[in-house]
Amino acid sequence: MQGVVMCDLDGTIYFAERGFAPGLMETFQMINSLGVITTINTARHARTGRVLAATLGLKHPYACLTGGVIFQPPIWEEDDLDIPSFPQKNEILQGFRMSKKLVTDVLQMAETMGLGGRVFYDRDVYLYGKQELYVRWPEDLEYQTLDQVADGALQMFITGYDHELGDKLAEILRTRTDECSYYLFHQQDGFEIAVNPKGVTKAKLIDFYMDSMKIPRDAIMAVGDSPGDAPMIEKAGIGVATALAPKEVKEVADVVLDKPSLDAVPKFLKHYYG
Repeated sequence: MQGVVMCDLDGTIYFAERGFAPGLMETFQMINSLGVITTINTARHARTGRVLAATLGLKHPYACLTGGVIFQPPIWEEDDLDIPSFPQKNEILQGFRMSKKLVTDVLQMAETMGLGGRVFYDRDVYLYGKQELYVRWPEDLEYQTLDQVADGALQMFITGYDHELGDKLAEILRTRTDECSYYLFHQQDGFEIAVNPKGVTKAKLIDFYMDSMKIPRDAIMAVGDSPGDAPMIEKAGIGVATALAPKEVKEVADVVLDKPSLDAVPKFLKHYYG
């Protein structure tokens, strides 16, 4: 059997303070024994994405930064997992980049609304402005000023509590879609906007497997729970949305899981491939 199962991380197979979904490791091993590749497709930066990929023991390409970077897992040394550097030598495909002007403009707009953001580069994560959400960061991350913004950003997040401000910022970003793509996530405790270079979506990992590894689209499954997952769910031969995914994600899925349990994805995969 030939195929690929690619899963979003947070909210799909990984949960804050709980870790990976119960039974996930065993399920991935069972799927691998059938000759099917398992991988992750996450919006996380490589600083944390690579650690989780190593924990899962991935042996095939995976994507961080919403498909902006796709790279091959290296052979991990046990004490290497705490090193946050970017594994340039293992990189397969770099995504497009955002210009300094675009990043500066978006951060300035956010600042006028009393919001803050995170800007991701190859090796660095910059914090800017008022951080209302996601306030726990490694001690080595410092707040930046606008004059420190550079060309080459891979991704940017703006967060806040006021949903109306999120809608307002998204409306402004709609006028910049010739330069970027974006996703607005409404959550119970606030909102988050992910801004990516134009053309960068999670569907890029599907393109990679189809073009470089000659795996047919019908043999690729994508599983996710948020608007940023919609492009890969729609493009995959088997698109799967979790029970708590928003309406726009469920509408493009072939399968919608009916129970919002922590082990819903492993149970579905075990049933599908069993």
